[in-house]
Amino acid sequence: MDGRGVPLSLVVTGANEHDVTQLDQVLQAVMVKRKTPSIRRSKHLCADAGYRGWRALQIIESHGYIPHVVGRRKEADAKRRNPAKPARRWVVEVCHSWFNRFRKLLVRYEKLARSFMALNHIAAAIIAFRKVKLIIDGAFNHERLIEFLQALVRDGKRRRKKVFLILDNLGVHHCKPVKAWLAEHRRDIEAFFLPSDSPELNPDERLNADLKQAIGSKVPVRTKAKLRAAADEHMQLIAANRDRVRAYFQAPSSSTRRENFIVPNQ
Repeated sequence: MDGRGVPLSLVVTGANEHDVTQLDQVLQAVMVKRKTPSIRRSKHLCADAGYRGWRALQIIESHGYIPHVVGRRKEADAKRRNPAKPARRWVVEVCHSWFNRFRKLLVRYEKLARSFMALNHIAAAIIAFRKVKLIIDGAFNHERLIEFLQALVRDGKRRRKKVFLILDNLGVHHCKPVKAWLAEHRRDIEAFFLPSDSPELNPDERLNADLKQAIGSKVPVRTKAKLRAAADEHMQLIAANRDRVRAYFQAPSSSTRRENFIVPNQ
């Protein structure tokens, strides 16, 4: 995982396997390969005292990392001497706690390792997505939209997959620059537009109504920073409630119309 606690790789083994024996597989399974830095000092790997053996240090160095292997007591002493020094062990523990919040993973019921690995990958993707800031400060014009589409295409090329994007009928979604860009990159991305006057098909509309109702019922906010903090707090509350998120996609009145919309996407 990186310095924020976002998981970078996963390896599933039996409970009788020691973590040190899987070190090489974990480093090889990193999903997003980092470019080789021009200065070696900018690529570090922190580990606990269980990895201080010569074999583990050799594996770490073979992958181009500078090892920082310290025990719990040494890290506490360093923190005591310099309180401003950031804790390195905490990011690992907090990542474990994030995985434990997924009840499907807390107790393993899957018999196949590939099924359990797939569930862990989904959880890791959700954790990484929650760490990405998607708030746009300012006007949302066609230039901002094209920047967002370019980011999607770059991610799709890295994964060697075509991007399918669902959009509503906001004016900027249909402007000429956006249409021209989509036509130019139709091999990499394809957009599907919701029918006009059909907010019941768009889960975003129910999410927006939920967010507005929650913020409006609280003490009025007077600044942009407080409004953003209130929105972030409520969005985190929603993300932790699976049933609430699932309800956005289960409007009974839109079940028949949703089938007609999904057909072109298959």
